[in-house]
Amino acid sequence: MFKLTSSKGAVGDVRCMADVKEDFFETSNNFITVALLDVSITPATLVKVGDSVAISALVTYDERLSVVFSWTKNGEEYHTVSTYSETPVSMDGSTFFKSEAILTSAGFNGDGIYKVVVQVKDAEGNERWVEELQTEVAIHGFIKQPSDEEGDTIIVNSGQENVKLTCAYQRLTHSQDIRWVDESNKTFHEDWQTSEEDDKVTISVLQFEEWPQDLSDTQIMCAVFDGDDLLYESDQISLLSHEYEVQMGPDVDATLGEDAILTCTASSPEHLEHLPTVTWYKKNGGSEDDFLEDGKHFITNNKLDGTSLLSTLTIATVDQNDLGQYYCMAQYEEPAYIEVIGEDLITLSEGSGQEKCDILQQNVENGKIVKKSTDGGRLRFTVECDPGYWLSNSTGNLLYCNSTILPECERVIIKTSIVAHNEEGHLVQVSYTSKSWNGNGTLCDDGWDNREAGIICRQNGFKYGKAISLVTDREDFVLTGLDCPCDEKENLERCSATRYEDSELPCLPEETAGVRCYNQSTEIIGTFLKKTASKKKAYKIFLSVEVNKFGEPFGLTRLHSSSFEVKSQSVKLKTGKASVKVKEGAAFVTLIAKKPKGHGPPKPDCLTVEMEGPANGQHHEFEHCF
Repeated sequence: MFKLTSSKGAVGDVRCMADVKEDFFETSNNFITVALLDVSITPATLVKVGDSVAISALVTYDERLSVVFSWTKNGEEYHTVSTYSETPVSMDGSTFFKSEAILTSAGFNGDGIYKVVVQVKDAEGNERWVEELQTEVAIHGFIKQPSDEEGDTIIVNSGQENVKLTCAYQRLTHSQDIRWVDESNKTFHEDWQTSEEDDKVTISVLQFEEWPQDLSDTQIMCAVFDGDDLLYESDQISLLSHEYEVQMGPDVDATLGEDAILTCTASSPEHLEHLPTVTWYKKNGGSEDDFLEDGKHFITNNKLDGTSLLSTLTIATVDQNDLGQYYCMAQYEEPAYIEVIGEDLITLSEGSGQEKCDILQQNVENGKIVKKSTDGGRLRFTVECDPGYWLSNSTGNLLYCNSTILPECERVIIKTSIVAHNEEGHLVQVSYTSKSWNGNGTLCDDGWDNREAGIICRQNGFKYGKAISLVTDREDFVLTGLDCPCDEKENLERCSATRYEDSELPCLPEETAGVRCYNQSTEIIGTFLKKTASKKKAYKIFLSVEVNKFGEPFGLTRLHSSSFEVKSQSVKLKTGKASVKVKEGAAFVTLIAKKPKGHGPPKPDCLTVEMEGPANGQHHEFEHCF
């Protein structure tokens, strides 16, 4: 028999000995009766989540016998919490061998079919009898406590148009239902509630499109009823009717070449211990709006005034590219995380009576405007060419408003060769040509690293390369600061470099760039998986790490979970302990890096994952931009 007990006492009693099955076998010329009670669990196998449960197997006791109990759950060995007492136990006037499978504070993973195989042996240790018994345990309870779609349990009226709350209960009976109720267990807006069942789980949704004007602060919860009888209650969720508001300032007529100031006010119903964080954005048509990072061009200043926060955005030296529509967003940390966006927009337009300036970013082909200033009251722009392009020898890098002379960015072709130098490695020789520039000679090692060395080695017939510095007697430097994008592996077309004549720092003979090229290497490959995301409060990073040794995959066997740290150039992050699973020679890593309160991610939002290992003394960095 199985006897099911809970933390509150016995659920079913041992059945009368007259009802049991009996087996007989002969040992030592005596007949021994072995009685094994049938499965008998009353009233049911339904167990509430959190209760402690013991499933007992009993065999009638005889001192001439020994008994072995073997437990399984859903076909797999079960020994997480199981006991067997060699001392016989007495129950209802009878003595038994007893074994228990115990579920302490049962969770939903306690569901399943529990079986026990009972082996009875005689005094000589011969197996004389085997029997298998089984029962099913089903767990019921709240499998999801009430929350909104972000998992928050404090919901504040922040002007949002739609509030959706959900909870879920596993294994309601046919006579039970789930309802949203207030603190007095009164049904809370029955017309807002819907329920549906999916694979024994009932999901209840409470949804309203506008915050009720008559709704005061209250606590609500999900509750299970059988008719009018309240059976179970969930955790509570808070609805707070505080009003938070962001008001945008007036439109601004700007004078090109001068500063413009925009304002917004974030207000709260009461004094807050932690002030809201205000960030500014510019509308960007149909694409994602531009986050305005606080710096030299966009300067944010926040000042507290009672329960309001006045935020000013100063746009330095306004040009045509700054004209458009702006808004601010306030982020509150208490009593819950709330984002409130100003509904109106501030329009920054060009004031009347000014000389029209039609220069836009798209006027600069293969380059971008990086600075603006005034020259005798005339607006002036500084142009920087894209990687792989240089400014023409005849146009310079300055662009004036309404000027007919535009800076020209020319495509530059950089070629390389390597010549044997000494046992350390090869000397790198470079040449460059463009529409108005050409030269050939050696490369200064400023900014020189393994990425560029690998490209040059591959261009010269090798698989791998390492950057080194050589001592030479040559003084024909023609390039410095060679820098290639992180994802570039094969050529120098997208790489940037500076003519040595234009560089600010001189190079010494011992700073000549060289390479050590080879075809065998150990390579660590870190790949960010698609699930990697920047969440509201944290970065969630999914990374696979693989090892190539001598150009071939080399199976990882272990990688320590404390080997990782996530860094951002814009803010200090708190990295939690990594979860590392090694499968088929690759390590799959999950990392959580918490953002500081009120952090507005820059654009682009880039992270560096630093890894120590897998071998002692090894350090690797993997970069990812959202």
